[in-house]
Amino acid sequence: MRKTRVKNKKRFIIAIIILLLIVALVVALVDFIVKRSKAKTGPLGDEDYTSTGSAITSGELSKEEQERLDKELAREKEVASAKEKINSMTYPISEVEDFNLILVNKTHGLSDKYKPDDLVTVDRFVAGVGNNETHMLRKVAADALNKMFDAAEAEGIELRLRTGFRSYSYQTSLYDSYVKKDGKKEADTYSARPGYSEHQSGLACDLGGKSQGFALSYQFGETEEGKWVAAHAHEYGFIIRFTDGKTVDGKRMPGEITGYVFEPWHIRYVGLDHAMAMSGTDKSGSLLTLEEYLGIVDEAEYIN
Repeated sequence: MRKTRVKNKKRFIIAIIILLLIVALVVALVDFIVKRSKAKTGPLGDEDYTSTGSAITSGELSKEEQERLDKELAREKEVASAKEKINSMTYPISEVEDFNLILVNKTHGLSDKYKPDDLVTVDRFVAGVGNNETHMLRKVAADALNKMFDAAEAEGIELRLRTGFRSYSYQTSLYDSYVKKDGKKEADTYSARPGYSEHQSGLACDLGGKSQGFALSYQFGETEEGKWVAAHAHEYGFIIRFTDGKTVDGKRMPGEITGYVFEPWHIRYVGLDHAMAMSGTDKSGSLLTLEEYLGIVDEAEYIN
């Protein structure tokens, strides 16, 4: 009987020890999980990471790790900068790689607050049309347009800017006037609703040629000036925007991709390499809309 008691006592003590060990392991595991969840990790998995994005490590990073860290931090800054510039909940920021390629159409809009902070006045514009702001473009586009105008003039072609940047409020008054004149359905084929106009990006503009008094005309594409623009715009980083528009039985029809009728005077800055590629001069031989080039081809209709 005494031996049985001793054996039971030993078993009890062992059980207590095992139970304490289990409890200790559970407590340690919980503590580890809590600390891990509170730790800030950087692009390289560092447990300590400041809010400014700089990693704190016990030793120096290898060359490969530093390059990877620099790339990730640069990308974070690029996205943050693009978000700040666009200032819009309607634009899918994940699709912004090159801001010159920002897509503004019937399904991708800009907020009523958006206005580029680097607008400059173009050298040659049609006086008396629009206002001071509509004579402006973002600097990168304005510089390219001025070069294009110089090149055209050297060949005896005189071009001028009719309208460049349009604010949200300006586009509102313009669109409303078209709706009053032709009705909403018709206006939507040739004018953008406020917030959905490329002009608000500061990268799009309408041109006029001397032979037609610098007026907007669907015959612009048949003029000497219009033909020159079609042949050379891509050499300065521009594309003619609504090339999918068609004319059927004498009636202008909106394109299935862009949703607008063809406007030979409306060009858009995208950058030299992209313009060359979209114009088919990069040996692909294809003429692409911006939507096709970006691979973002939605139904060309407004949501509401």
